[in-house]
Amino acid sequence: MDSTSNRKQELRARVWAYDKLINLQGFIDAFEHHCTNLYETAEFLDVTEEFLVDSINAYMHKYGCCIKHKNYIIEFGYNSVGMIKTF
Repeated sequence: MDSTSNRKQELRARVWAYDKLINLQGFIDAFEHHCTNLYETAEFLDVTEEFLVDSINAYMHKYGCCIKHKNYIIEFGYNSVGMIKTF
């Protein structure tokens, strides 16, 4: 990818794919189905582990270390996701 325009388009396409295939609700669904590691979560979401790790890092870049979504606090770390259910 030599041109800046192509790199920007590729990044937008990847972010779109993360939102379409995983999104924040996907992390919540995986948590509710008791997925405990990257392999189980990737298997549940029907994506590769590499894609899952890339999406976690993209969400961490987009939202920072954590975000409140519905009744959950989602914590993003390097290659990991933590989940806290609030009441």
